Amino acid sequence: MGRKKIQITRIQDERNRQVTFTKRKFGLMKKAYELSVLCDCEIALIIFNSTNKLFQYASTDMDKVLLKYTEYNEPHESRTNADIMEALQRKESKSGGVESDEDSPGSSTPNLPNGTSSSSVAPTNASVTSSTSSMDFNGVTNIAQQIFSSNVFLSH
Repeated sequence: MGRKKIQITRIQDERNRQVTFTKRKFGLMKKAYELSVLCDCEIALIIFNSTNKLFQYASTDMDKVLLKYTEYNEPHESRTNADIMEALQRKESKSGGVESDEDSPGSSTPNLPNGTSSSSVAPTNASVTSSTSSMDFNGVTNIAQQIFSSNVFLSH
């Protein structure tokens, strides 16, 4: 039996929001671990919660992955919340509103070598990034599977 699709909006109840954050944070770290092992990639996951408490996961040494990221000057994949929402809407319209388990890379915006993006979408308060891809992302949601279809790390 499938799970009920939930509305992706901010959870108003503080306790429910904290419980959801804790569960999804663990799920996201588990997905990051699985991706690093299955696909032999380096992942750094950085999360700041709403009270600015830091949580991190790294498949190898966090400092090495972050240094690699800061020194990376080649064009790379970059996505925003708007890109993810658009990809999800396209996926739903193709499947008639029924969500499938297929991975869909969705649209992406290349980053230019100077670190700027060709996208006109303003960044949110969070980023999903790796040495080969980057994505702006506001909050931890159930689209982790879509996000992890590429080599990424989360900063929230």
